Amino acid sequence: MTRDMAYSITRDAALEFQLGLMRLSDGRPTVNGTPLSAHKVESVQKTSDGTRVRYREDDFALDVKVRQLKEDCLYIDLMLYDFVPGTTWQSFGFQFASVLGIQRIMRQGFYSWDGTEFYDVHELPPKLDPVDTHIGFTPRHSHTVTALLDDSYTAVIGATETRRMLQTFLFTPRDNGRVSLDIDFHWEEASTASLDTLQADPLCVLVDKDTEAALRRWARIFAGEMGGGRVPDSPTRGWCSWYYLYYYATERDIEDNLAGAMQARDEKGIPLDIILIDANHFAQFGDWLMPNPYYYPNGQQRLIRMIQDAGFVPGLWIAPFWVANRSKLFREHPDWVVQSPDGGPLIVEKHYGEHKIWCYRVEESYVLDTTHPAALAFLIDVLRTWCQWGVRYFKTDFMFQGLIPGIRHDSTRNRLAVWRDTAEALRDAIGDSFWSGCGQPLFPSVGLVDANRISGDVGPAWSGTLSQKSILRDAINRHYMHNIFWQNDPDCILVRDFHHDLTDSEIISLALYAGMSGGLFFTSDPLSEVRSDRVDLLRFVTPRQTITPSTPLLGKPTALKVFVNSLAKGLYVVLFLNAGEVPVSAALGLEELGLPAQLYAMEWMPRRDLGLIQTITFTLAPHDSLLVYLAPYSLDRWEPTCLLCPASEPVDPRDG
Repeated sequence: MTRDMAYSITRDAALEFQLGLMRLSDGRPTVNGTPLSAHKVESVQKTSDGTRVRYREDDFALDVKVRQLKEDCLYIDLMLYDFVPGTTWQSFGFQFASVLGIQRIMRQGFYSWDGTEFYDVHELPPKLDPVDTHIGFTPRHSHTVTALLDDSYTAVIGATETRRMLQTFLFTPRDNGRVSLDIDFHWEEASTASLDTLQADPLCVLVDKDTEAALRRWARIFAGEMGGGRVPDSPTRGWCSWYYLYYYATERDIEDNLAGAMQARDEKGIPLDIILIDANHFAQFGDWLMPNPYYYPNGQQRLIRMIQDAGFVPGLWIAPFWVANRSKLFREHPDWVVQSPDGGPLIVEKHYGEHKIWCYRVEESYVLDTTHPAALAFLIDVLRTWCQWGVRYFKTDFMFQGLIPGIRHDSTRNRLAVWRDTAEALRDAIGDSFWSGCGQPLFPSVGLVDANRISGDVGPAWSGTLSQKSILRDAINRHYMHNIFWQNDPDCILVRDFHHDLTDSEIISLALYAGMSGGLFFTSDPLSEVRSDRVDLLRFVTPRQTITPSTPLLGKPTALKVFVNSLAKGLYVVLFLNAGEVPVSAALGLEELGLPAQLYAMEWMPRRDLGLIQTITFTLAPHDSLLVYLAPYSLDRWEPTCLLCPASEPVDPRDG
C-alpha cells in the first residue's frame, strides 16, 4: 500500500480508508439502507490479496472483501448469500458514518442532461437536471462514480461495471460538522429465484494528485470491465436539422441545407461528413417508419438517397421508448407500453392544455415496454428497416425513459437490467452504424454507443434553460470520459450572425471551446446564409483529427475553463475561457498547465507574439476567451490555418 492510500479493519470490524489527507471511517455494510451492527460479525479473515469480513443475519450472510490488486488501487466486494431462493432486496451497500478532510465533492449526474458538478462538502449539490425524468433519484445523488478532493489529492470511488444494478453515492452533512457517505447498489426487488448468491459490482478506490488523471484512470478500468469503449478513430462532423429549424424543418429545408453543406464542404473547405434529420420526420412518437405527412409528404427514404448521392452519411433521430397516445402503435398494441399500478398505461407526461410536444398532437406520453417480446421485436425491426434505407448514423434521444419505474410484462428483472438488455439489442440491430446517444444514461451505455451527449441542449443565449451554461460546465467536468468510453458530444456549434442573443465575443469563445474539446462537431446553421467571417471561423475550428485535450483546472472553484491540446512537433494550443459573470485575472505557470517550463508563445486573434515565456498572464472579461499557441521554437512568422493544426504545420526551424 502506498503512503497516499491505506485501509484498515477496526476491532469492531468497521472499515476505514486513508485516502491522501482524507479519511473514511466507521464503514459498515447496509441492507435496505440499514447498517449491519458490529455484533453481527461472524469472522474477520486475512486472505492472500486482502481482508474479508463476514456478517451473519438470521436469513442471510454478507461478505465484505477488500482487495489490493495494484499498489495504488483497492477493490471492495460485497456478496449476499445463504438466503432462501426468491428472497429479494431493494438495495445493499455501504455507509461510512464519518468522512473527514474533504473540501470538494464531485456529483456525477446520471444521464446526458443531468450534469456533473464539483461543490463544497458542507453544501448541498445544486439541482442540475433541467427536466423531470420520473426516474426517482434526488439531485443529491452521484451516480456510479464520485470524487473527493482535498488540497493535494483526489480520491475516486466508482463501480467497475453497470449492467445489473444502479449505483448511487450520497453525501450528507451532519450536525456534528462531519459528513457521512452512503453507497448503494439498487437491486430493486428483482427476482433471485435462480440465484444462490447476489454479487455487487466491485467498487474501485484510487488516489492521485491530479483530478483528471484520477478520473481517467478509473474510466479506463470501467471501460475495460464493460467490454471496452467504442472510440471512433476519426472526427465526427456534420449538419443537424434541429438547432435552427427545430421541429418546423420540412423536406424542402433539408434539401436547401444539404445544398449549403455541399457548398461548405466542396467550395469553402469545411470538412462535413454527416447530415442528420432530427426530430419531426415521423408521423407520431412510436410510428417511426411512417413519415410526417405535413413536413415530409414524400417520405424519409427519398431524402436519405439524396444525402447518400451527395456523398454524406445519412442520419435519423429516434426516441425508442417514447410512445404517444395518438400513435398507431398504441392504438393497435396498448399492452406494449409500461402499465400503471392503478391500471392502464403509465402516463409519464400530460399535455392536456395549449402546449403540446413540438409539432405533434399528443395528450399523453407512455413508455414502450421492451420486456414484451413483440414490442422489442417491433423496435428492432424499425432500426433494421432504417439500415436497409441507408441510414448509418442513429441518434437515440430521451433514452432515460426506459428506466422509468412501472409494471412491465416481465417483472423479474430490475429496470437497469432491462435497459441494458434493450440497448444491447439496439446495437445488434444497427450493426457497425454510428450510434450517438442523447438523454442517455451515461455509464450503462459504455461499450455500446460511439458518442454520447454529455450536456444539455445548446440555445440562442448564454444562460437559461436551453443555453450554453450546461455545455460550459459539463464538457469540462465530463471530459474524462472522452476517447475512453466514446467521443463526447457537447452539442451543436452556433456561428450564424442572426436569430440569437450572443455577442461576437461569445460566438468566438463557444466555437473555440467546441473545437478544443475534441468531441463530436455539428452545426445546425443554414450555411449558405452565414456571413463570410463566420464561415472562416467555422472552417478554422472544425477538427481535422481526433484529439484528447487535458483539463488542468478540473475540480477547482473557478469560472475559468481551460483546455490544453498537444499537437505535432512540440506545438501546444491552450484555450482559456471565462464562463463567469465577472472579470477573471490569472497568472498561470506553464508547468501548472502540464507544459514544459519555458516555451515561445503566440496569441491568436489579435495575433501577438509573446516571445519566450514561463507564465501566461491575462485578464478576461465575462464570456471572453484567450487562445495561445506555444512551442519550443519561435512562432512569430507562423499563421495557423486551423485550430488543431495537422502535422504539416508549423515548420520547426530546427528541422532545417
